[in-house]
Amino acid sequence: MRGRLVLLLAVALAGGFAHAQDTAPAWLERGDIALLSWDRVTARQAYEQAVAIAATGADPASEGLARKKLAEVLLALGDRPAAVAQYDALQRLYQAHGDVPSASTASLLAAQSMLDIDRYDEVTRRAADHARLNDPDPIRRAVMEQLRVTAYVRGRHTDLARQALLESRRDLPAVVWNRYLREDAIRLDAWADTTTRWLVPALGAFAVAVAAAALAWRRRRVELVLVGIACVLAVGLAEIALRIALPAPGLVRHILHPPGLASTFRPEPGVMPGIDMAETHFTTNAIGLRGREMPPPGTPRWIAVGGSSTESLFVDDADAWTAVLERELRSKHGRDVWLGNAGKSGLTTFSHVSELLAYEDEIAPSLVVMQSGFNDMSLCISGNRQDVIDTALRFRHADYPATYGRFVFHEIRPPPSLASWRLEDLIGRVRERFSPAAARSPERAYVVQDNAASHYRVLRQRRQAAGKIDAAPAIDECLRAYAANLRRIADWAQARKVRLVLLTQGSLYRDDITPADDALLWFGSVDESFFNEPPPKRYFSVRIMREILGRYNATMLALCAERSLWCYDVDTFVPQTSAMYYDDAHVNVQGSRTLGVEVAKRIAADIERNGGY
Repeated sequence: MRGRLVLLLAVALAGGFAHAQDTAPAWLERGDIALLSWDRVTARQAYEQAVAIAATGADPASEGLARKKLAEVLLALGDRPAAVAQYDALQRLYQAHGDVPSASTASLLAAQSMLDIDRYDEVTRRAADHARLNDPDPIRRAVMEQLRVTAYVRGRHTDLARQALLESRRDLPAVVWNRYLREDAIRLDAWADTTTRWLVPALGAFAVAVAAAALAWRRRRVELVLVGIACVLAVGLAEIALRIALPAPGLVRHILHPPGLASTFRPEPGVMPGIDMAETHFTTNAIGLRGREMPPPGTPRWIAVGGSSTESLFVDDADAWTAVLERELRSKHGRDVWLGNAGKSGLTTFSHVSELLAYEDEIAPSLVVMQSGFNDMSLCISGNRQDVIDTALRFRHADYPATYGRFVFHEIRPPPSLASWRLEDLIGRVRERFSPAAARSPERAYVVQDNAASHYRVLRQRRQAAGKIDAAPAIDECLRAYAANLRRIADWAQARKVRLVLLTQGSLYRDDITPADDALLWFGSVDESFFNEPPPKRYFSVRIMREILGRYNATMLALCAERSLWCYDVDTFVPQTSAMYYDDAHVNVQGSRTLGVEVAKRIAADIERNGGY
């Protein structure tokens, strides 16, 4: 009898265990495990099973999570129609439970996927349906409007796109509209229609009021007229003073950093080996680039594009490698050139394509120096692989590099107009800055840098405390996107007869790295950002990071050989030690000087060999 009870209990426990393994959360976990080894097919099957179980079991929380994960895997597999179906089901699920923000987000994701597969009419219909959700968040509404405008443009309905911009200008807070749709209005020549010119009408109304008052009170007409004249003179003098004090709007309308920026850093001692001065300075000129003011036509204009390794944020203005390069060319090689530093933390080759298309007429550079690869690599391996794939897909459209500019530039100014009032622009900017909507306005996605660079200690500690992975990730899709962008840039330079100089990305990654140098590293988190909270639990080993970055550098060198470009392998002349780098890939003062001097030598030699640039 006791044996039969034990057997029945064992069978019951086994059945319960089997049942527990057939729940939606269990299948979700299986899908997550499959993704850790980049097995998307298995992940898709697991998430589909989780959706089926959760839907029949009336488990909306698990169903929502499973559909979201399934849609993301479908996107990664390139099956966007199936992803749209999942987002639509997700929207209906959230609507049924009264979750308007989540339903709105699902609708946005469905619309973006539709746009990616050129279903433009469906995107515009989706935008109309989205309005009926009554989403209170102006940012989500603005994003949907931006998708609608893009769909109209690609469907060759530019007039409808302009009309949509006018409608959204009335419906959205000014700050939000400016952030998401202003650039489209400028690009589509709809800016003049959407700009509210209020100063001149206000002055006219004031003059009429003064005249009416003078007629009503004859005894005070002289005083009222004098007050009116004084007000008009005051406005006129203020406008004259602003025109004298502020430079006229120039041809450079794509502003990378705030113009006239002056930042002072006081690095914490020891946190950045090789940057041991009490303070360093980062300043920008009137067009938002690091370097001297842009010269008038006649002096060759060069620009350097790249990410933070070009920006050289914590290195003083005078010691930035671009400044060293410019001085070396002038003093030792007799080349009177202007070199504007257009580097900015976080920018990738997608950004560089957008920059160069914007700067070709505004700055008209005759030579471009570009160092790239590290940010493209980091996006791919640290949680944004899908963003790389999606952006690569969208760059096939001629309008997307311009649209992508909103993620690149600090500001995109409308075309200059002789009739514009400087006082009106100033007051409009002040009103916009302090409007109630400004508090809810999304900020540009910058990496926060603290004055003392103390954040480096935290980021390094995260890496040191994490486990190390010694297996290479799947980066073939990312490398194809990187190679395509390099080709776009090379084609742009060739078509405009601009000399292109490419620099590989140097780093501390080497096989015989010392423990002291290893302790300076902080990049390389696996499939999630190194800024995440809680911190990532896994980082790639130095060997794998060297291998991955080597593949990006090899991609650049292969293009250089194919196109006969001027290309310099930085690791061959900047030693891979902490004498040159203060972390994974950022040069210190000595490294910056070495890089600038050596690049100047090579450019000067190539100019001599080729009889010009």
